[in-house]
Amino acid sequence: GVQTCALPIYISPRRIDADTQVTIEPTFDAAFPIQSVTYTLDGLYLAESTSAPFALSFTPSAHAAYTPRKEEYILTIEVVDEVYNRIIETTELVIGASAQ
Repeated sequence: GVQTCALPIYISPRRIDADTQVTIEPTFDAAFPIQSVTYTLDGLYLAESTSAPFALSFTPSAHAAYTPRKEEYILTIEVVDEVYNRIIETTELVIGASAQ
């Protein structure tokens, strides 16, 4: 079988505001050029990016996975490179309500 050597994917920022558009930019070290990056939040599709820097821009409160008063979410990032290696990373994302 094909062996994938997955290096960690770093996400920044990790804590975001629910009502503000945020851009999440992943950093990864891949052996082959990246072809696509797909994002899901708590299992619900967010977006797919097919060009560098593969950033994700979204407003959490406008997304179906967002639940008021819930702060901890799982962000899943699926990276596919040009030789079809698939690397899936999950990270905890904290989405806080705006301080009123």
